[in-house]
Amino acid sequence: MFHIVTRGGTRPAYRRSSSLKKAEWLNSEVQGLIDPPLSGGWHELIKGPFRHPVPIGPVFSKRFLPPYWLKNVFFAASFPITSVYEVAFYFLRERAGRDISSLWQARTLFSVAFYDPDLVDLSGRADISQVMDRNDHTKSHQIVRDSPETNSFSYPSCRDPNHGPCIVTYEISCLGKTPKTEQLLTYVFDSVTNSVEISSQITHLKGLPLQVTWDSVS
Repeated sequence: MFHIVTRGGTRPAYRRSSSLKKAEWLNSEVQGLIDPPLSGGWHELIKGPFRHPVPIGPVFSKRFLPPYWLKNVFFAASFPITSVYEVAFYFLRERAGRDISSLWQARTLFSVAFYDPDLVDLSGRADISQVMDRNDHTKSHQIVRDSPETNSFSYPSCRDPNHGPCIVTYEISCLGKTPKTEQLLTYVFDSVTNSVEISSQITHLKGLPLQVTWDSVS
């Protein structure tokens, strides 16, 4: 499955370093100081989401992550383009309506092995439209609280127009320890159209370059 993380862009380490190599080193040093330790040998890209303090503060609550929940969560998608759309929403939410001509950000798209024989697929639920609601996460929070023993859920994306499958897992042992693939993406904001253009910088990714408007994902 596929996951996207910030790579540089607005991170202080990248703004203050003379090279990408130095920035990566500085960022790893900083993260080592502020993040709780996590043993087990997982790669930094994979264990990052599991290093946030718990319980989850209300300001960090999101779909499938209720306020004061005692577990961290790893969000991913079955297809890379679905991850691209999901991240486009959060990228635009921080920038839409702001009086800036352009703002770019580098992101790393990576794939990782996933295995959970007890994965719960929610796509066939009668109330799936409530689970997929773009603004109200109440139903997904209820599902999580009603099934505290469930480690992973699958559900259709509400941002991807093709509703590709998204996956959330609360258990890092369901994930491989190293990324299978990595590639660099750039997200470039256009304040005139309130949109973002996403492109792949190294290898071709089906569906890119892609322009996503705020209205289409909000």
